[in-house]
Amino acid sequence: MFGALLKKRSLPGLCAINSYTEGIAIARLIPHTDKPELELCDFYPSEASPSQQLKALVDKHQLDLYSCVSLLNRDDYQLLMMESPPVPKDEMKLALRWRIKDLIDTPVTEVTLDSFDVPAPRGAEDSKSVYAVVARNDALHSHCEILTNANINLKIIDIMEMAQRNIANLLPENGSGVALLSLQPTSGLITLSKAGELYLSRPINITLEQVAPAVPAMEETSEQNDNDLSNLEIDLGFDVDVDVDVDLDIEMGNTAAYDHVALELQRSLDYYESNFRQSPIRKLYLAPTLRELPGFSKYIKDNLNIHVELLDLNDLFESKSTIPLATQAHVFFAIGAALHRMADEPGN
Repeated sequence: MFGALLKKRSLPGLCAINSYTEGIAIARLIPHTDKPELELCDFYPSEASPSQQLKALVDKHQLDLYSCVSLLNRDDYQLLMMESPPVPKDEMKLALRWRIKDLIDTPVTEVTLDSFDVPAPRGAEDSKSVYAVVARNDALHSHCEILTNANINLKIIDIMEMAQRNIANLLPENGSGVALLSLQPTSGLITLSKAGELYLSRPINITLEQVAPAVPAMEETSEQNDNDLSNLEIDLGFDVDVDVDVDLDIEMGNTAAYDHVALELQRSLDYYESNFRQSPIRKLYLAPTLRELPGFSKYIKDNLNIHVELLDLNDLFESKSTIPLATQAHVFFAIGAALHRMADEPGN
């Protein structure tokens, strides 16, 4: 979404890099007619020097030979839904700048802005809205500098909401509407999408530790831990049966946090139905998490009357080996970002 522009030749496939507090996640994907193939799917815990660590990973995986997409950290941008200004497409960014200047803390001259369309409500196609993506220039420049200094062939910068939408595109319910919930160490994210379009994105101000404080983190079982700005586009582009009593679920899980997540889900689903005039979404997928959530599936199903299924990325991708759930949790957004080009293809 913020645009393409490096001309360096690359090998087939798109490599995604997500560098965040806990470490660096890398995914490389080759599109296929049936299932996309994950050629590379690894996570490396943070080291003392992230820049040196990134350079070492570039050498290890020959990342400089591939076109790369990276993800902005959630604190470095804002995603704002608003009415679409009645202007030609080539004047949209300028018009949106006037709209957002009172909605952001940073001066409008110090941000980079892009946008993508929000689907119109059924029967009201003239009622148009957009999502404005507003990134601070200083954070954007720092992000790009770290990656390009590591000799990464950076072509695209994406955001977490679109990465999550890309994974939802592969789900069987994509055509009729699907909800996807991810719970990360520092926050949560709900996306509601249909036929490849993102209708609603809602961040949840809750940490994974708050949702599952008493459950130890899952152990990593994969082998990946044995080691150790110009011309740039920013492109935006369970069924788990819980064989425990409800009382036991309440004792093991954090029901105050469960209530908070359930409320945010209910608000999102209600908005989707009422504002977009869509049929109710019947399926919620829970992205892989680093902690077990005792009774969460049953709790959400009982309170929201929605089917809940734990997402296993092994069902969506071809891979030389089974991807452990802990690895899936770490690389979830990197994999979604690696789907960027497929998400832009007709029919997705």
